[in-house]
Amino acid sequence: MQYVSMDKVSAQESVEHKYSKHNIEGTILKTIREYEPFVGMINEGVDLVLQWADTDHGYASKNRRASEVYDMNPKKIVEQVFILTLQIQEAHLFTNVVGQLAGIFPHETKIAKAKTAADILALLCDLDFYDIWKDGKYESLKIQCNYDMPEHLARFIKQTKYLPPMLVEPRKLKCNSDSGYLTIDHDSVILGSGNHHNDDVCLDALNLFNSVPLALDVELLKTYSEMKPEKIDNPDKERQWKSMVMDSYAVYRDLVKQGNEFYLTHKVDKRGRVYCCGHHISTQGNSFRKAIINLANKELVDGVPTKR
Repeated sequence: MQYVSMDKVSAQESVEHKYSKHNIEGTILKTIREYEPFVGMINEGVDLVLQWADTDHGYASKNRRASEVYDMNPKKIVEQVFILTLQIQEAHLFTNVVGQLAGIFPHETKIAKAKTAADILALLCDLDFYDIWKDGKYESLKIQCNYDMPEHLARFIKQTKYLPPMLVEPRKLKCNSDSGYLTIDHDSVILGSGNHHNDDVCLDALNLFNSVPLALDVELLKTYSEMKPEKIDNPDKERQWKSMVMDSYAVYRDLVKQGNEFYLTHKVDKRGRVYCCGHHISTQGNSFRKAIINLANKELVDGVPTKR
Protein backbone atom coordinates (compact mmCIF):
# COMPACT_ATOMS: atom_id res chain seq x y z
CA MET A 1 0.00 0.00 0.00
CA GLN A 2 1.31 3.43 -0.96
CA TYR A 3 2.31 5.65 1.95
CA VAL A 4 0.59 9.05 1.88
CA SER A 5 1.41 11.80 4.37
CA MET A 6 -1.47 13.09 6.49
CA ASP A 7 -0.52 16.61 5.38
CA LYS A 8 -1.43 15.75 1.80
CA VAL A 9 -4.63 14.00 2.84
CA SER A 10 -5.67 17.02 4.91
CA ALA A 11 -4.76 19.39 2.08
CA GLN A 12 -6.84 17.34 -0.38
CA GLU A 13 -9.85 17.29 1.93
CA SER A 14 -9.52 21.04 2.45
CA VAL A 15 -9.49 21.67 -1.32
CA GLU A 16 -12.59 19.53 -1.81
CA HIS A 17 -14.53 21.23 1.00
CA LYS A 18 -13.62 24.67 -0.30
CA TYR A 19 -14.06 24.29 -4.04
CA SER A 20 -16.25 21.26 -4.81
CA LYS A 21 -19.53 22.08 -6.54
CA HIS A 22 -20.89 18.89 -4.95
CA ASN A 23 -21.07 20.85 -1.68
CA ILE A 24 -23.29 23.59 -3.13
CA GLU A 25 -26.52 21.63 -2.76
CA GLY A 26 -25.81 20.65 0.83
CA THR A 27 -24.96 24.22 1.80
CA ILE A 28 -28.08 25.64 0.15
CA LEU A 29 -30.25 22.92 1.70
CA LYS A 30 -28.94 23.76 5.18
CA THR A 31 -29.90 27.41 4.66
CA ILE A 32 -33.36 26.52 3.34
CA ARG A 33 -34.10 24.24 6.28
CA GLU A 34 -33.06 26.93 8.78
CA TYR A 35 -35.23 29.74 7.29
CA GLU A 36 -38.75 29.42 8.67
CA PRO A 37 -40.68 30.96 5.73
CA PHE A 38 -39.00 28.49 3.35
CA VAL A 39 -39.84 25.59 5.68
CA GLY A 40 -43.52 26.52 5.51
CA MET A 41 -43.40 26.77 1.71
CA ILE A 42 -41.71 23.38 1.43
CA ASN A 43 -44.38 21.74 3.60
CA GLU A 44 -47.07 23.31 1.44
CA GLY A 45 -45.21 22.12 -1.64
CA VAL A 46 -45.14 18.55 -0.33
CA ASP A 47 -48.95 18.63 -0.07
CA LEU A 48 -49.22 19.93 -3.65
CA VAL A 49 -46.94 17.18 -4.99
CA LEU A 50 -48.87 14.45 -3.16
CA GLN A 51 -52.19 15.80 -4.45
CA TRP A 52 -50.82 15.94 -8.01
CA ALA A 53 -49.43 12.42 -7.77
CA ASP A 54 -52.77 11.08 -6.48
CA THR A 55 -54.90 12.80 -9.14
CA ASP A 56 -56.47 11.12 -12.16
CA HIS A 57 -55.06 13.23 -15.00
CA GLY A 58 -57.27 11.67 -17.64
CA TYR A 59 -54.77 9.64 -19.62
CA ALA A 60 -52.65 6.61 -18.85
CA SER A 61 -49.14 7.89 -19.52
CA LYS A 62 -49.45 10.88 -17.18
CA ASN A 63 -51.14 8.77 -14.52
CA ARG A 64 -48.25 6.32 -14.74
CA ARG A 65 -45.72 9.13 -14.31
CA ALA A 66 -47.71 10.51 -11.38
CA SER A 67 -47.84 7.11 -9.66
CA GLU A 68 -44.05 6.79 -9.94
CA VAL A 69 -43.66 10.23 -8.33
CA TYR A 70 -46.03 9.15 -5.55
CA ASP A 71 -43.53 6.42 -4.62
CA MET A 72 -40.73 8.98 -4.28
CA ASN A 73 -39.93 11.15 -1.25
CA PRO A 74 -42.03 14.29 -1.96
CA LYS A 75 -40.03 16.47 0.43
CA LYS A 76 -36.81 15.69 -1.44
CA ILE A 77 -38.50 16.65 -4.71
CA VAL A 78 -39.63 20.02 -3.34
CA GLU A 79 -36.27 20.71 -1.68
CA GLN A 80 -34.48 19.93 -4.95
CA VAL A 81 -36.70 22.45 -6.75
CA PHE A 82 -35.87 25.08 -4.10
CA ILE A 83 -32.13 24.31 -4.29
CA LEU A 84 -32.20 24.65 -8.05
CA THR A 85 -34.37 27.75 -8.36
CA LEU A 86 -32.75 29.73 -5.53
CA GLN A 87 -29.64 29.85 -7.72
CA ILE A 88 -31.61 31.44 -10.60
CA GLN A 89 -31.10 35.08 -9.68
CA GLU A 90 -31.50 36.21 -13.30
CA ALA A 91 -34.06 34.95 -15.81
CA HIS A 92 -33.20 31.51 -17.26
CA LEU A 93 -34.88 29.53 -20.00
CA PHE A 94 -37.52 27.27 -18.47
CA THR A 95 -36.41 24.38 -20.69
CA ASN A 96 -32.86 24.54 -19.27
CA VAL A 97 -34.14 24.26 -15.71
CA VAL A 98 -36.43 21.39 -16.71
CA GLY A 99 -33.37 19.56 -18.03
CA GLN A 100 -31.49 20.08 -14.76
CA LEU A 101 -34.39 18.81 -12.64
CA ALA A 102 -35.40 15.88 -14.87
CA GLY A 103 -32.64 13.56 -13.65
CA ILE A 104 -34.20 13.08 -10.20
CA PHE A 105 -37.27 11.29 -11.59
CA PRO A 106 -37.31 7.50 -12.05
CA HIS A 107 -39.07 7.25 -15.42
CA GLU A 108 -37.60 5.10 -18.16
CA THR A 109 -37.37 7.74 -20.91
CA LYS A 110 -35.85 11.23 -20.96
CA ILE A 111 -39.06 12.61 -22.43
CA ALA A 112 -41.09 11.29 -19.48
CA LYS A 113 -38.54 12.72 -17.02
CA ALA A 114 -38.71 16.14 -18.71
CA LYS A 115 -42.52 16.15 -18.75
CA THR A 116 -42.69 15.41 -15.02
CA ALA A 117 -40.04 18.03 -14.25
CA ALA A 118 -42.07 20.63 -16.19
CA ASP A 119 -45.27 19.56 -14.41
CA ILE A 120 -43.66 19.84 -10.95
CA LEU A 121 -42.08 23.23 -11.69
CA ALA A 122 -45.42 24.57 -12.94
CA LEU A 123 -47.20 23.10 -9.90
CA LEU A 124 -44.82 24.57 -7.31
CA CYS A 125 -44.88 27.98 -8.97
CA ASP A 126 -48.06 28.54 -6.91
CA LEU A 127 -45.83 28.83 -3.81
CA ASP A 128 -44.51 32.14 -5.24
CA PHE A 129 -40.92 31.13 -4.54
CA TYR A 130 -40.20 31.73 -8.23
CA ASP A 131 -42.05 32.98 -11.31
CA ILE A 132 -42.53 31.39 -14.74
CA TRP A 133 -43.48 33.68 -17.62
CA LYS A 134 -42.86 34.61 -21.23
CA ASP A 135 -42.47 38.09 -22.67
CA GLY A 136 -44.58 37.53 -25.76
CA LYS A 137 -46.77 35.00 -27.50
CA TYR A 138 -43.89 33.53 -29.49
CA GLU A 139 -41.19 33.95 -26.83
CA SER A 140 -39.75 31.07 -24.77
CA LEU A 141 -40.81 30.49 -21.17
CA LYS A 142 -38.48 31.92 -18.53
CA ILE A 143 -38.03 31.28 -14.82
CA GLN A 144 -36.49 33.33 -11.99
CA CYS A 145 -36.40 33.13 -8.20
CA ASN A 146 -38.33 35.79 -6.26
CA TYR A 147 -35.88 35.73 -3.33
CA ASP A 148 -32.36 37.14 -3.17
CA MET A 149 -29.54 34.71 -2.65
CA PRO A 150 -28.20 35.09 0.94
CA GLU A 151 -24.81 36.81 0.85
CA HIS A 152 -22.91 33.93 2.49
CA LEU A 153 -24.31 31.50 -0.07
CA ALA A 154 -23.40 33.77 -2.98
CA ARG A 155 -19.81 33.99 -1.71
CA PHE A 156 -19.59 30.22 -1.26
CA ILE A 157 -20.95 29.45 -4.73
CA LYS A 158 -18.65 32.02 -6.34
CA GLN A 159 -15.55 30.38 -4.88
CA THR A 160 -16.52 26.88 -6.00
CA LYS A 161 -14.96 25.66 -9.22
CA TYR A 162 -14.10 22.53 -11.13
CA LEU A 163 -11.94 20.58 -8.72
CA PRO A 164 -8.20 20.66 -9.48
CA PRO A 165 -6.20 17.39 -9.77
CA MET A 166 -5.96 15.32 -6.62
CA LEU A 167 -2.89 15.55 -4.37
CA VAL A 168 -3.29 11.91 -3.29
CA GLU A 169 -4.22 8.78 -5.20
CA PRO A 170 -8.01 8.64 -5.76
CA ARG A 171 -10.06 6.11 -3.84
CA LYS A 172 -10.71 2.86 -5.69
CA LEU A 173 -13.99 2.76 -7.60
CA LYS A 174 -16.05 -0.27 -6.58
CA CYS A 175 -19.37 0.54 -8.25
CA ASN A 176 -20.79 2.93 -10.83
CA SER A 177 -21.89 5.46 -8.21
CA ASP A 178 -18.49 5.76 -6.49
CA SER A 179 -16.20 8.79 -6.44
CA GLY A 180 -12.43 8.86 -6.27
CA TYR A 181 -12.50 12.01 -4.13
CA LEU A 182 -12.05 11.76 -0.38
CA THR A 183 -15.11 13.74 0.75
CA ILE A 184 -17.56 12.95 -2.07
CA ASP A 185 -19.34 9.69 -1.33
CA HIS A 186 -21.71 9.48 -4.28
CA ASP A 187 -21.15 10.41 -7.91
CA SER A 188 -21.50 8.67 -11.25
CA VAL A 189 -18.61 7.24 -13.24
CA ILE A 190 -20.77 7.77 -16.35
CA LEU A 191 -20.81 11.18 -17.95
CA GLY A 192 -23.99 12.99 -18.92
CA SER A 193 -27.19 13.82 -17.07
CA GLY A 194 -29.58 10.88 -17.06
CA ASN A 195 -27.01 8.40 -18.42
CA HIS A 196 -26.21 6.66 -15.12
CA HIS A 197 -26.80 2.91 -14.90
CA ASN A 198 -25.56 0.01 -12.79
CA ASP A 199 -24.54 -2.28 -15.64
CA ASP A 200 -20.91 -3.32 -16.11
CA VAL A 201 -18.37 -0.65 -17.00
CA CYS A 202 -14.63 -1.17 -16.90
CA LEU A 203 -13.90 0.08 -13.38
CA ASP A 204 -10.51 -1.66 -13.41
CA ALA A 205 -9.40 0.54 -16.31
CA LEU A 206 -10.64 3.71 -14.59
CA ASN A 207 -8.83 2.75 -11.38
CA LEU A 208 -5.65 2.12 -13.37
CA PHE A 209 -5.81 5.52 -15.11
CA ASN A 210 -6.62 7.22 -11.78
CA SER A 211 -3.60 5.63 -10.06
CA VAL A 212 -0.92 7.10 -12.36
CA PRO A 213 1.00 9.92 -10.61
CA LEU A 214 1.67 12.92 -12.86
CA ALA A 215 3.73 16.11 -12.66
CA LEU A 216 3.89 19.48 -14.37
CA ASP A 217 6.79 20.39 -16.68
CA VAL A 218 7.88 23.49 -14.76
CA GLU A 219 10.61 24.46 -17.25
CA LEU A 220 8.12 24.39 -20.11
CA LEU A 221 5.69 26.54 -18.11
CA LYS A 222 8.49 29.06 -17.44
CA THR A 223 9.52 29.15 -21.09
CA TYR A 224 6.25 29.16 -23.03
CA SER A 225 2.79 30.66 -22.65
CA GLU A 226 -0.53 29.33 -23.86
CA MET A 227 -1.51 30.93 -27.18
CA LYS A 228 -4.95 32.38 -27.69
CA PRO A 229 -7.05 30.13 -29.99
CA GLU A 230 -8.08 31.60 -33.33
CA LYS A 231 -11.78 30.92 -32.61
CA ILE A 232 -11.71 33.58 -29.85
CA ASP A 233 -13.10 36.39 -31.99
CA ASN A 234 -14.98 38.73 -29.65
CA PRO A 235 -14.30 40.55 -26.33
CA ASP A 236 -16.56 38.29 -24.22
CA LYS A 237 -14.84 35.12 -25.40
CA GLU A 238 -11.44 36.74 -24.85
CA ARG A 239 -12.33 37.69 -21.26
CA GLN A 240 -13.50 34.14 -20.58
CA TRP A 241 -10.31 32.70 -22.08
CA LYS A 242 -8.06 35.05 -20.06
CA SER A 243 -9.95 34.16 -16.87
CA MET A 244 -9.51 30.45 -17.63
CA VAL A 245 -5.74 30.93 -18.21
CA MET A 246 -5.33 32.92 -14.97
CA ASP A 247 -7.26 30.29 -12.98
CA SER A 248 -5.14 27.56 -14.58
CA TYR A 249 -1.85 29.22 -13.62
CA ALA A 250 -3.10 29.56 -10.05
CA VAL A 251 -3.74 25.79 -10.05
CA TYR A 252 -0.27 25.16 -11.54
CA ARG A 253 1.37 27.21 -8.75
CA ASP A 254 -0.61 25.43 -6.03
CA LEU A 255 0.35 21.98 -7.37
CA VAL A 256 4.04 22.86 -7.58
CA LYS A 257 3.97 24.22 -4.01
CA GLN A 258 2.39 20.92 -2.87
CA GLY A 259 5.27 18.89 -4.31
CA ASN A 260 4.34 18.75 -8.00
CA GLU A 261 2.76 15.29 -7.91
CA PHE A 262 -0.92 14.83 -8.65
CA TYR A 263 -3.57 12.46 -10.01
CA LEU A 264 -6.33 12.96 -12.56
CA THR A 265 -9.69 11.21 -12.26
CA HIS A 266 -11.50 9.63 -15.20
CA LYS A 267 -15.04 8.71 -16.27
CA VAL A 268 -16.69 6.95 -19.19
CA ASP A 269 -19.42 8.18 -21.51
CA LYS A 270 -22.45 6.06 -22.40
CA ARG A 271 -20.45 4.45 -25.23
CA GLY A 272 -17.68 3.36 -22.86
CA ARG A 273 -15.08 5.88 -24.01
CA VAL A 274 -12.80 7.11 -21.23
CA TYR A 275 -12.47 10.83 -20.55
CA CYS A 276 -10.12 12.69 -18.23
CA CYS A 277 -12.02 14.81 -15.67
CA GLY A 278 -9.70 17.78 -15.82
CA HIS A 279 -10.62 21.40 -16.49
CA HIS A 280 -7.46 23.36 -15.71
CA ILE A 281 -5.17 20.36 -16.30
CA SER A 282 -6.06 17.52 -18.66
CA THR A 283 -4.31 14.91 -20.76
CA GLN A 284 -7.06 15.53 -23.33
CA GLY A 285 -6.72 19.31 -23.51
CA ASN A 286 -5.15 21.39 -26.27
CA SER A 287 -1.52 20.92 -27.37
CA PHE A 288 -0.15 23.24 -24.68
CA ARG A 289 -2.08 21.55 -21.86
CA LYS A 290 -0.98 18.12 -23.01
CA ALA A 291 2.65 19.23 -23.28
CA ILE A 292 2.88 20.53 -19.69
CA ILE A 293 2.02 17.11 -18.18
CA ASN A 294 4.75 14.55 -17.42
CA LEU A 295 4.79 11.24 -15.62
CA ALA A 296 5.85 11.85 -12.02
CA ASN A 297 7.88 8.62 -11.90
CA LYS A 298 10.42 9.09 -14.67
CA GLU A 299 12.72 6.39 -16.06
CA LEU A 300 15.68 6.84 -18.37
CA VAL A 301 15.32 5.13 -21.73
CA ASP A 302 18.94 4.18 -22.38
CA GLY A 303 18.78 2.00 -25.44
CA VAL A 304 16.76 0.19 -28.06
CA PRO A 305 15.97 -3.50 -27.48
CA THR A 306 17.83 -5.75 -29.91
CA LYS A 307 16.09 -8.45 -31.89
CA ARG A 308 16.98 -12.02 -30.90
